[in-house]
Amino acid sequence: MPKGYPNPKPEIAADAPDYDAYAPRNPNPPPAPSVDAVLLKRHYCPKGEFGVVGHTKPAVVRKVAGGGEVEVEPEAFIKDSMAPAPFPGAAIGGKVWAGTTISLPIDEAKAIVRAGIAERAWAD
Repeated sequence: MPKGYPNPKPEIAADAPDYDAYAPRNPNPPPAPSVDAVLLKRHYCPKGEFGVVGHTKPAVVRKVAGGGEVEVEPEAFIKDSMAPAPFPGAAIGGKVWAGTTISLPIDEAKAIVRAGIAERAWAD
């Protein structure tokens, strides 16, 4: 630059104070969108963001020679996993199968509970 003109891109010294540390912070950040967990009774394609809570794997029962049934594996809740498709080769993008517990925004959750697609469930 010619003499007498200020440098438009001054170099910042390594020991210069961090002025962003003094910037005002919002003491009240916006609240996170409230969500509600629902258990799907029918297949459903969520309209927006959703989270998978899990699904209940049914108990495995085997028949014995005497005519009775023996439970081989007990019923279990599998976290962070969607229920498997009811028939093979059914990969539809965005569709969640019945029997899955998902978390949805509160308005969408209320709407599908009213429509009979889902019932309220616990997220834990």
